[in-house]
Amino acid sequence: MHSALVVDEILRQILEECDDFSDQSTRKTLSRLSRCCKAWKEPALDQLWGRLPRIGPLLSLFSGYAYANGVHRLDREVVPDDLRLFHSYAKRVRRLSWRLSTRLSPSMISALETARKDSGTGSLLPRLISFEGIMSPKGDMSPWSGIISFSLRHVDIHSHWRGARECCDAIADWLTQLLTVARGLESFKFRGYASRRLNELFSSMTTLRSINIRTGSRGNLSGACLASMTSSTNLHSLKLKIRGLGVSTFRAALMDHAAPKFPALQHLHIDASEDNLIDCILDLIPCNTLRSLHVEFEESSSTKSASIILEKLAYKASSALQDLVIIHNAYVDDDDFTLPGTRLWTVNTLRPLASIKTLKNFCLDTLLPPVLKQEDVEEILSWWPRVERIHLATGDEEETEEETEEMETELIVAVQLEAARGVKSLILPKRDANGKPFDVAALSRSRCPTSNSE
Repeated sequence: MHSALVVDEILRQILEECDDFSDQSTRKTLSRLSRCCKAWKEPALDQLWGRLPRIGPLLSLFSGYAYANGVHRLDREVVPDDLRLFHSYAKRVRRLSWRLSTRLSPSMISALETARKDSGTGSLLPRLISFEGIMSPKGDMSPWSGIISFSLRHVDIHSHWRGARECCDAIADWLTQLLTVARGLESFKFRGYASRRLNELFSSMTTLRSINIRTGSRGNLSGACLASMTSSTNLHSLKLKIRGLGVSTFRAALMDHAAPKFPALQHLHIDASEDNLIDCILDLIPCNTLRSLHVEFEESSSTKSASIILEKLAYKASSALQDLVIIHNAYVDDDDFTLPGTRLWTVNTLRPLASIKTLKNFCLDTLLPPVLKQEDVEEILSWWPRVERIHLATGDEEETEEETEEMETELIVAVQLEAARGVKSLILPKRDANGKPFDVAALSRSRCPTSNSE
């Protein structure tokens, strides 16, 4: 055996690189490696137990464990040997997912509480850094209390929509405990109904680097909560899917926050019920700090409102934005397809983006294809000197037999396009504004005036 393979740091790095969490055979290989020799035992076991897709493997370490009718139960009391074995593996767990289907009997919950008290740290999983949990419709979160650790950095909570209001108090109690213990928390994700108490807890998360909240149409994220996020000095990434929050309510809440708005924000994903709210948020972001933006427009969005937002974005991020995704799912009947309102996405609407010279990836994902001519695509390709991917339509990964026959030609065109313009991926609608196929080969034969090679 090579001497490097007995160096703990090197071996752990190799195991990390080779571990495919989704491949069951890899997990079996790690189990075998842990039994090969003493030098490999601890690193292999740490890797094997470091990420658990469910709590079951840990529960099975108790000698009286049984699983029947979808319930994890314990048929006899926990003994000291059980606790020693449990702690020897629990200390290795760094990432845990708690499934919706996880059900524990009262005897199992009691055993876990005994193990928590015996741990010496107050936590079942003292080295846990990431937790993802989907709570049951009944709102029982008592088993989750034991896994809270001071080492937690990333938390992702999915609240059940059915009986959502009844779950809010349980979530709020758990979050209060979490924020008290996990002082180093960096990122928080939440999906579900947000009560008044939850909004207050969200507002207190002023030290986090990443916040992702999805409340839907009835989620009730408050204007005060969103306003509090604007003054967070550490917030690096913000993802919001909120409906029902009006821009006037948000503006009123901003009056209580005089500090600079979004001083550290670099990544924004916003899906709101009003285009005016999106415009207001962009207006608060400092110039040339935003690196990526994912914006979802309402079905009722107009050319005017979209243009205002894109013009604001171009002004705010002309020399910083690298990734831009625009989504617009507007449903239009076939009889209305030619109406003026259905022609929102044209080169004129997109033209304000031409001033963003740092853009590398652009995606326009619309239910109705944008209305573009051949010369419009030529113009768009000339806007961004560093661009690598331009997607002006939703790509289809599946190939028909007819498309397979053209793959070789398309590959040649793709290589020519990258050589001429530096564009690695270009997706266009099937037809241009005149109903004709785009001539991609012609696009690849003309070199962009401001080449990516500069």
